[in-house]
Amino acid sequence: MNICNSRRAGRAARCIISTNSVRLTSPLQLHVSINPPGSTSEVILLNDSTGVDVTGYRIRDVRPSAIPEVLRAYPRLDFKEGFAAMFVDQATRKPTCRVAEMVATGKLEAIAKAPFDS
Repeated sequence: MNICNSRRAGRAARCIISTNSVRLTSPLQLHVSINPPGSTSEVILLNDSTGVDVTGYRIRDVRPSAIPEVLRAYPRLDFKEGFAAMFVDQATRKPTCRVAEMVATGKLEAIAKAPFDS
């Protein structure tokens, strides 16, 4: 399984989280994988929540009245543009990684069409 930049994020999380009671390394590494074996609730939650944030995946499952409140508290600024640029950068540097596959199969278009202004 090629997990690209997620492995680096997992190592960084391990440095930040020094107790064994919080396990972020695996979810960070696996959240971009397709049906990772032995997915934990944390992996599934991270996968689905980033999907909502990045492309609007499952946005209908979010209580509509919560969305404006969340966007006020956490403005997206230029999120779509910045996130897409990071995807392109990673896909260019690592053409065999999962992100490169996602770019090749239309993820940039899905990001652009996300139901958020930015």
